[in-house]
Amino acid sequence: MTWRWPDALHAALAVAPAVVLVAGGHVAQGAALAVGTLPVGLMGLGGPRRKRPVAVIAGVLFGLGVLVGSVLALNAVAAVAGIFALCLGAAMLAARSALGPPMLSLIVPSASVGLSCEVGTAAGLAVVIAIGSVWSGLLALLWPDGAGGRTPPPRMGEKYAPAYGTLLGLAAAVAVATGLLLGVPHLGWASTAALLVMRPDREMLTVRAVGRVAATIAGAFAACAVIALGVPVGWVAALIGLATVAGIATAASRWYLASGATAFIVLTMMLYGVADQAQIQRTFWLRVGENLYGVALALLFGIVVPLLLRRVRRARA
Repeated sequence: MTWRWPDALHAALAVAPAVVLVAGGHVAQGAALAVGTLPVGLMGLGGPRRKRPVAVIAGVLFGLGVLVGSVLALNAVAAVAGIFALCLGAAMLAARSALGPPMLSLIVPSASVGLSCEVGTAAGLAVVIAIGSVWSGLLALLWPDGAGGRTPPPRMGEKYAPAYGTLLGLAAAVAVATGLLLGVPHLGWASTAALLVMRPDREMLTVRAVGRVAATIAGAFAACAVIALGVPVGWVAALIGLATVAGIATAASRWYLASGATAFIVLTMMLYGVADQAQIQRTFWLRVGENLYGVALALLFGIVVPLLLRRVRRARA
């Protein structure tokens, strides 16, 4: 496992206010603030310091993405068409701008998350997440160039961007459409899983599918266990802080602890204070089922559909 100590220290300082809030009983607000530190933390301290404000912008847009998704969810057609358009637009931007890759890997998934939120709740989350991102970004400026050892991902090739954006958009749109037809309580969970797993490279997609499924299930189980056992709020605060630091510090590895950490923080935020054991179990199995479905769609549109299209082209040739 690759553990980046500069990133770990930065994450610990950034998440400290969130831990204090949770320990004080403000679990929802503190957990949202912890989520706000993730975009900047996951982009890492690698590369020149002058480019780190891009991470802050991405973090603020991450919060706004949740609000956009909640607005799209007000209309079924807008939800399906909107998530498709966001995927295609982000893929095109990823081939032209440094803001494109974080747009594709962070901001579009945040809009998918917002599909599960009411507009008022999403607006509050957007503000708190933006505060967490700005705070984390300001702290990141204290480290020298390349302190975290990670550099931003390369841009996508312009020729491939439209095709990949279309496939990604179809995976997310099918997930949303299925959720609308089935009336699932968390409309954006499956599409978010598809967006976080799917990548242009087939091998990377396969590895991410396995790793993220395992990490997400582990994080969801841990959150539900903490709530079901009635763990004191002080320990909940410590666990949220530890999950945030571990997820960010190991983001360069293939352990995908960030996925597990995010699942733990979000489900803790949703379920804290719930005493109904049946509701906790139902939420866990819904999270697992929708995550598996989203990953299956990512594999379908990321591997199976491209293979079929290539065979059709060869047959015509």
